[in-house]
Order: sequence, then C-alpha cells, then structure tokens
Amino acid sequence: MRLLMTNDRVAEINGYEGLYWITESGIIHNKNGKILNPLINHKGYPCVSLWRNKNGKTFRVHVLV
Repeated sequence: MRLLMTNDRVAEINGYEGLYWITESGIIHNKNGKILNPLINHKGYPCVSLWRNKNGKTFRVHVLV
C-alpha cells in the first residue's frame, strides 16, 4: 500500500496490482506516482483508462472505489 499526501486510505486496483492505486476519495495514481486526470463521459461520470500489457480499458471512477 502506498500513501499520497492525504489522509485517505490507499489500495491497489484489482487486476492492476503494482500498476495503479486509488484513494477512498477516488484519486488514482500510477506506479510512478503520477495522478491520473479523469475525463467526463457522455453521461457525466468521471472515467479513467487503465493499461496493462498494452491493452487499455476504461473504468468509471466510482466503480473502482
């Protein structure tokens, strides 16, 4: 488990262990510590694309939390 500069708990994202972490408040960062900027989809939900083995998949942030 890694920690950001917040008091939120941080957990690895299932299926992307060692690549991406997410806080309880929905902040996602990669293994280099870069915070991912979610995009808003056509229904108004914030979404991020997670990549593993050159394959990307888009997730709604609230599903990952």
